[in-house]
Amino acid sequence: PGGSQDALRASVEMQEALQKYNKERLGKNRMPVKVGIGMQSGNLIMGITGDVERLDAAIIADTVNTAARIEGLSKHFGNSILLTGVCKDNLTHPEEFEFRYLGLVKVKGKQKPIKLYECINGDLPKLYKHKLATKKTFEEGMDLYFNQDFAMAAVTFQRIFKRNADDHTAKLFLNRSAHLITKELGDDWKGIELMSTK
Repeated sequence: PGGSQDALRASVEMQEALQKYNKERLGKNRMPVKVGIGMQSGNLIMGITGDVERLDAAIIADTVNTAARIEGLSKHFGNSILLTGVCKDNLTHPEEFEFRYLGLVKVKGKQKPIKLYECINGDLPKLYKHKLATKKTFEEGMDLYFNQDFAMAAVTFQRIFKRNADDHTAKLFLNRSAHLITKELGDDWKGIELMSTK
């Protein structure tokens, strides 16, 4: 009922509940379950389809498609909660959460690139503390990356990754920066990633 704010709170609570469940699984020698959450804000059409034999809820909207694409990117970036800039802007109390900006992405079916943010509040406690402690360094790395100083960006992300190898997002940008060091980029390069998630 509280829009993006309640939705993000629910996402964090879902990840926390999953952490507790995974502890039970660990006690039974089972692999942990991972869930990625993608969030977008906007209008949609919701209704019931079918007949008397079978009814099903259906949601139709560009908002839903975008949220599904963003959810698919959570695996690529290696994080638990991703949200768009539109969704983040709709938060009534953004100070309740901690975010890392991941740049612009262009997903299948969208003409305009989307601002992408990671909410770290749903991470495991050790990883959350690491990301919080290295947040400023991560932002410095992103600034270097978007200013095409890829060598220094790689060094910066390497420092973060060395502190915690579970920071898969830092590793991703480390690899991207290292790859781009030898590439010649045009003046129009903005770091927009073209994503082909299903």
